[in-house]
Amino acid sequence: MIQCWKASNAQVPSKFYFYNGDTTLFPSFCELSAEINGTWELTLKQPVLPDKRFTFIEPGGILQVPSFNGRQYFRIIKTELTETELSLIHISEPTRLRRIS
Repeated sequence: MIQCWKASNAQVPSKFYFYNGDTTLFPSFCELSAEINGTWELTLKQPVLPDKRFTFIEPGGILQVPSFNGRQYFRIIKTELTETELSLIHISEPTRLRRIS
């Protein structure tokens, strides 16, 4: 289950731990690749459907994605919208302590 917070609700870090996201996403494609102590890359494609879940995916928002070591949080940097899907790719630089900025 992938939780998504809009940018307006992603400014208070405690919300990520105590509340559900603004919506739950059901992407057609989601891939997380990670190098230990290295780069993490998230690729996600959300269908454009009448339920309008794709509208919650906006730059500045946060995604909570399950991974091999528990939940990981990714800030949405850039999105691409077509007639059928919304795509995003997030690449984080290697860091010793992963934090949401």
